[in-house]
Amino acid sequence: MERIGIIKELLDGERLDIENPSTSVIKFEKGSFLKKYNYDTCIGKVYLTNKRLIILKLVILEAKNMKIDSHDQFGSTMGMWFDVPLKYISSVSTPKGSIFRKLFKRLLSQQQEGLQIEYLSPLETEKKGLFGKKVVRDSFKFVFSIDNADLWNMKIQTNVSENKME
Repeated sequence: MERIGIIKELLDGERLDIENPSTSVIKFEKGSFLKKYNYDTCIGKVYLTNKRLIILKLVILEAKNMKIDSHDQFGSTMGMWFDVPLKYISSVSTPKGSIFRKLFKRLLSQQQEGLQIEYLSPLETEKKGLFGKKVVRDSFKFVFSIDNADLWNMKIQTNVSENKME
């Protein structure tokens, strides 16, 4: 069985396709068009397999401390794994002109770019609407700094397409 990171066993038939050689700043969000909730920001390692996008959260940064001039920027330290099965990824893009992208440029070297992943929850919930009840999945997204964002964008989209065909 193949292993990556600290110790992460991959699923049967799963293989590592690409690993970011450096750490990434990752901002997790949940919310709608009108209101967004930043519920986690961390520094971590990003891995892409043929079945999942996997993140090893190394340091959790508190959202309220993500001010550029903050001296107390680092929050709690963790070694927690987070993964998104590729079949739940709904879009991959490069954010343009956002505040977080400007933060990347100030905090990180110019070699890293941001990549935004939107994905659906694996759990379905029932919501009431004007036309009755409907079953939906909550939508989430995360933005992360990455070396060679174009390569990652292409590779993730290719793997997502392959997983949706299975």
